[in-house]
Amino acid sequence: MVGRFKVSVPTIKLKYSLELKRKITVLCGNSGIGKTTLVRMIMLSRRKNNPYKVISERPCIGITADSYIEMTDLANFEDSIIFLDDDVDYVSTKEFAEIVKESSCYFVIVTREVLNKLPNEYMDVCVITG
Repeated sequence: MVGRFKVSVPTIKLKYSLELKRKITVLCGNSGIGKTTLVRMIMLSRRKNNPYKVISERPCIGITADSYIEMTDLANFEDSIIFLDDDVDYVSTKEFAEIVKESSCYFVIVTREVLNKLPNEYMDVCVITG
């Protein structure tokens, strides 16, 4: 995927809104600000009778440690926006970095780790405040 993509997840109380400009967007910020909540809402939005609506030009996939999506499964997604929570243990691996480079997807990663295996030229870092 090439270009800018907007993702919005409105709730009764607030609205999450992102504009993705690069292949990798890293979300960081203080605990309790809603980063993991965003990933979980996106994950739940793909289920029947989901309580959340994701507004996006591309399919969005939320991945947490309990969603059971293995790193090798990421190669099966095309032209999607993949949100990964910081509890997904493979995000900081060299193998994950290779999958990201070859993928047609955009990645939004919630983490407090330094992701030195991912290519910096594809990366934006967003600090969430609230």
